[in-house]
Amino acid sequence: MKTKSMILLLAALFFCSVLILQYGCKKDEDEPEQNKPPTAVFTIDPTLGPTSTIFEFDASGCFDPEEPISVLKVRWDWENNGNWDTDWSNDKTKNHQYSSEDTYTVKMEVKDTEGLTDNTTHSLTVDNSGGRVVVKE
Repeated sequence: MKTKSMILLLAALFFCSVLILQYGCKKDEDEPEQNKPPTAVFTIDPTLGPTSTIFEFDASGCFDPEEPISVLKVRWDWENNGNWDTDWSNDKTKNHQYSSEDTYTVKMEVKDTEGLTDNTTHSLTVDNSGGRVVVKE
């Protein structure tokens, strides 16, 4: 009798395991995928130049797990002062010229079609000395 009970118990456990694997671990197909935010990536070329330099900013390296880059929007803050200098745009490249010497931190923010965002910063230097050391007497 114990052997028969043991076989029934093992069969029940096996059946329950199959049900759990079949239905318990399966994702509900009606449940939508959770949107993940895009990733902000950009380059600056060059990163050092005089005030006559037109700096090129390229955010075409941004990416999103669910959406193509063509639908992602970006905006720029040239001095990282909290004021966005451009509106949202699908254009991933911009040019900007600085009128005074300084080291600037540039912030770029990327947004997907569901409004999730990411941002990143990079620095550049505007220097009219051309690398020369000026000695004052």
